[in-house]
Amino acid sequence: MKKIFNLVLVVALFICTNIAAMAENIGVIDVTQVWEQYNASVKIDKAADAKDVELEKYLLEKKRLIAEGSSPVERKNLEDKYAKEFQTKVDETKKWYASEQKKLEDSMMAAIKQVATQKGLGVVLNKKSAIYGGVDITTDVLLILNK
Repeated sequence: MKKIFNLVLVVALFICTNIAAMAENIGVIDVTQVWEQYNASVKIDKAADAKDVELEKYLLEKKRLIAEGSSPVERKNLEDKYAKEFQTKVDETKKWYASEQKKLEDSMMAAIKQVATQKGLGVVLNKKSAIYGGVDITTDVLLILNK
């Protein structure tokens, strides 16, 4: 019985030691802060806002042209034509934004991996997921991204 107790004690100590060691190898990052302070992300958001304004202007101009149509048939034809053009512009904007977001995500992941490797971190979690502990790498990642 004493051998079993000693074995359980050794295993428990081993587990506790490994958990403590693992905690030192866990990084955390505030993803929201990185997105908000990453210069390229801010630039893309401003460009997306500008594209939205362009789409709104396009819609207003085309609505005016439709209203100036000389007959109901002409107005309907113009409406169909401009609706297709507008949808094409919206699709292009969505595709552009998704592509830009992917580039940002890729560069962010590369920076996270670089910092994690430099600091010897085996795992990096979103800071909001960690209740306690972990090495915060948010600032280090931002420094790399905003060079």
